[in-house]
Amino acid sequence: MKGIINVTLNFTDGEKTSVEWHGEPGSAFTSKDDLNQFEKALRGFVDKLNKIQGADDPRCKDCKHWGKGKATINAWDLSYVCFKKRKKILHPKFKDQVIYYAKPRLCKACELFERKEV
Repeated sequence: MKGIINVTLNFTDGEKTSVEWHGEPGSAFTSKDDLNQFEKALRGFVDKLNKIQGADDPRCKDCKHWGKGKATINAWDLSYVCFKKRKKILHPKFKDQVIYYAKPRLCKACELFERKEV
């Protein structure tokens, strides 16, 4: 017997989106393709929800002080950081480095938020 997982979202602009996956009740996905297809559909939901958030609920990605920078001492790779929130470096050997607090793109905006100019 096959079960159905059905997720439906109704958006305020009248758009209705749904995702279905057919499989055995209580079982895992039958193949990696099924799992990838369902994950892709759920990512689409998340993208639509992010678009809906808009100006009422600002996020770090909308701030002009958010970008790629170093979040740790001697970092090889850049992380997304807030350039208004600088970390203090106490060790004298690393005083010349500038590092910032890491801020993922979907964090709620802080009190230093300034909207990016588009």
